[in-house]
Amino acid sequence: MKPLQNYTWENRSDMASGPVFADIDCHFARFMERLSGGANPELALAAALVSRSRGEGSICLDLRTVAGSELFQEASPETILPPEFESWVAKLRTTSVVGQPEEFKPLVLDECGRLYLHRYWQYESNLARAIRQRADSAAGPVNEDLLREGLERFFPSPARVSDRDWQRAAVDTAVRKNFCVISGGPGTGKTRTVTSVLALLLEQAGRRTLRIALAAPTGKAAARLQESIKSLKATLPCEEAIKARLPEETFTLHRLLGGIPGKARFKYNARSTMLASSTTTTSNGSGWCCWATRINWHPSKLARCWETSAMERKPPPTTRRRWPNASCGCERIIASGQGTGF
Repeated sequence: MKPLQNYTWENRSDMASGPVFADIDCHFARFMERLSGGANPELALAAALVSRSRGEGSICLDLRTVAGSELFQEASPETILPPEFESWVAKLRTTSVVGQPEEFKPLVLDECGRLYLHRYWQYESNLARAIRQRADSAAGPVNEDLLREGLERFFPSPARVSDRDWQRAAVDTAVRKNFCVISGGPGTGKTRTVTSVLALLLEQAGRRTLRIALAAPTGKAAARLQESIKSLKATLPCEEAIKARLPEETFTLHRLLGGIPGKARFKYNARSTMLASSTTTTSNGSGWCCWATRINWHPSKLARCWETSAMERKPPPTTRRRWPNASCGCERIIASGQGTGF
């Protein structure tokens, strides 16, 4: 194991042999050192690691997960031992390029020890703010009698009062809220829950027209969602007129937002909103789905911290793509569960 202080970061071979850091990670590490005024191995390592983490699809680097433990034991014959967490954080906070949240500096280190590139901290903050605004905004009126009767049709009351139907609870909550997030493992009924919500919203709307958009992160997931919606429509306990109004067309997030080829921008954004009464974003089988119900809702911020990064830089072919470790400050996660029926 080579001491961290012995790394000069002047060339890639002096850091760690093998496919550990990309050239851009090394360049960024040296750049942060130059901006801070000179050699600083603790800063350089943190900068290289957060750049590497970003390339793998994570929006930030949790220093607690790497501090004090040998890195790259399998990928490189020479491992790197980062400082202990407390001393590492203290060292980084003394530099001119690492700031607190809200400070305009290249790197942002929050109180939990998560290190961000400033741009992606800003993306996450914008996303959290948008979610809180929608979660806190007043929803439209609900016909309580119609909703109660609809819930009983879709989810008959259990024989025992103690057996709570979590799918029913999730649907009831989603119909009443402008924004809702529901999570569950593969096969727990997320798509059925979405379909039930849309059917009950159409019943609430009566003769009013609802424009509903269904989206998924990838084309394959969008195709699976489309197939699931088509098969579930026939089994819904509602009128044929309601089934006919349920959408079958699905979109990828890029297509829904009007992605512009070669650019990290979309046709629909905060200034140019997409008219939709209900927008559903789902990922079949991978454990999450979320949607919003609001006129003129623009989901660009929801996708921005994921989709922008995907357009800017793709991970190496040998790297498994992961969704970001989103730590957004949404204070109203309406319903969540793992293997609990939704």
